[in-house]
Amino acid sequence: MKTAKKTVLVFVLCFIITVSVIIPASALTEYQQKISEFATNINTLVVYDVTNGKALFAKNEKAHISIASTTKLVTSLVALKYLSPDHVITVGNEIYLVKPNSSLSLIRPGHQLKLRTLIAAMLLPSGNDAAYTVAVNVARVHSGDSALSGTAAVNYFCNLMNEYARELGCNNTYFVNPEGWDDPNHFSTAEDMTKFALAAVKNSIITSIANIHSNKFYFYSGENITWNNSNELINPNSPYYYPYAHGLKTGTTYSAGKCLVANAVKDGREILILAYGCKEEADRFGKVRDIFQYIYSAPTLGDVDESGNISAADARLVLRASVNLEEITPILKARGDVNKDGKLSSEDARTILRASVGLETI
Repeated sequence: MKTAKKTVLVFVLCFIITVSVIIPASALTEYQQKISEFATNINTLVVYDVTNGKALFAKNEKAHISIASTTKLVTSLVALKYLSPDHVITVGNEIYLVKPNSSLSLIRPGHQLKLRTLIAAMLLPSGNDAAYTVAVNVARVHSGDSALSGTAAVNYFCNLMNEYARELGCNNTYFVNPEGWDDPNHFSTAEDMTKFALAAVKNSIITSIANIHSNKFYFYSGENITWNNSNELINPNSPYYYPYAHGLKTGTTYSAGKCLVANAVKDGREILILAYGCKEEADRFGKVRDIFQYIYSAPTLGDVDESGNISAADARLVLRASVNLEEITPILKARGDVNKDGKLSSEDARTILRASVGLETI
């Protein structure tokens, strides 16, 4: 008899949700509106929930943009695709291909470094000299032609970058250099760069390096140097420090403005933010930090979809989970467990359902 009553109750609740409750049109809009306020001086922005595999906010994400040194994330990914991180590379005259006023890691011809160290030289001080060294040496190994000139090798490597872009489905991206120098033929979109960033956060070499604030690195040939990360979010002495930030890459050029690809992890949930065309450091670092803080502090009691409001969709999801019709994920449990007893019960579902139509206050 109890089972029959429970079945009837579930049916009635589902019916009520389906025909009587309208999901507030403002639910997601209000959540996005808050992020939009932070993004006032950010030209292009994507906020992506890595843990749940969904975009939370996007602004001008399909527009072609200059991407500055965030290009080096792709340079690193392509290099690691073809060479071992412990492959030893000898620096050559390719470092003189860098443009005037480039950011440098101060490597010199004759220095020998493992690829992983050169990736640190790209990601931390954003060394354009390191980017050319990586590009040329990967190209020579991959092509089997050690006599390739520096320029020919760079072109070869950029073709590898473009092939990799197509593999990831980045069809609005084209690379003509490995460092991100402004060029009308070197562009991407925030939507495409999100795909590269998702590949980067899955790469243990890149993530371990991008999370370093400052460190002394030792070359294979015996020299050593200290490199500092240009990402202020992970600098404990910076006014923009965010303790849950892990990386990933900064970038600055005239066309691109101030750029940042950043990820953070809190309570097992990873968020990725890509900000391009920022006007000031306070926008690139301060506003991105504010977005992280807002997302991680959004209301949780019954707010399953993180909108800041309790909707019929929230109620339905918790209701289904409470009777095993929906997978109970850690995030769903944390947000739907109104009683905080570690379970998703019919009482939780009832409370959230009533709250969604204004009959209950949580």
